[in-house]
Amino acid sequence: MDNFDLRKYLAENRLFNFRPKLPITDYVDIDQEELNQLYDRLKDEFEGNVGEFIEEYGQDFLSPNIEKINKYYGAKVLERDIRDDFFLADGLEFISSNERFEKWLDRNKEFYLGEGKLLKENENYDAAWIASHSDYYDIYIGTKKSFYEDQEEGEDASFGSEAEDYLIDLDPGKYQMIYWDDDGPNSMSFNTKEEFVKESIYNYWGESNFIEQFPGLEDELDPLYDEDNPDVYWNAFEEHIKDNLDKYYEMMKDMINNSYPDGDSASGVVLLVDGKEVAGADNGRLTNFY
Repeated sequence: MDNFDLRKYLAENRLFNFRPKLPITDYVDIDQEELNQLYDRLKDEFEGNVGEFIEEYGQDFLSPNIEKINKYYGAKVLERDIRDDFFLADGLEFISSNERFEKWLDRNKEFYLGEGKLLKENENYDAAWIASHSDYYDIYIGTKKSFYEDQEEGEDASFGSEAEDYLIDLDPGKYQMIYWDDDGPNSMSFNTKEEFVKESIYNYWGESNFIEQFPGLEDELDPLYDEDNPDVYWNAFEEHIKDNLDKYYEMMKDMINNSYPDGDSASGVVLLVDGKEVAGADNGRLTNFY
């Protein structure tokens, strides 16, 4: 099976005649139902061109097996990073056997290490939750083990059964930012300060909250913006972040301390660094470690 050629197998139509489960690497999960629904498109739309078919529809029926990949690495890599490299780079070329896919993982490992994308486990906290949709002001941070042990207490449990609906996994990382409202918590995790600051600005805070705090920065950046070539603007902004990283970080901590959950219109935020709270909503008064 190590020499199995998925593309050749598909091209010969053996897979489509018998429709078995794909015999490919254990590091990839297959949604067989989704794949079955796409079979006819290979013949009708792609005239049997398996490469173009997988490139177009692979995300519908293939998914990296994150748990097995993390076990191979002995550390965690975020699913979004693996999925980006798997589908946008050349991961699909290595799915015909475990041996080939492990070579691909080994090649990428150095890149993940260099980019701080192999995340260290936080042994203390791997979960967060709120009590309920109506009782959402406090955030609880702990482990799934401790949460379910409490639930076994029945009527004496600290949290009602509704809390499980708002229980989430925390991705490991040196920097863990958890934010929540009455719909429950979300989180983002990173292993470097620069990555945390940059990505949380882009994906949560928004750049305008920071640019306005630096006199003259807006006047410096605005002339650089071009809809046809926005990279010049964003590259300049990221250079400013790098040059003023600690100031951005302290500003962010102040914003976290001043945050407060308010229904679905505002979120509370807490930041953990190496498992310890360094900033939290309402100056840390809403964070509970369990």
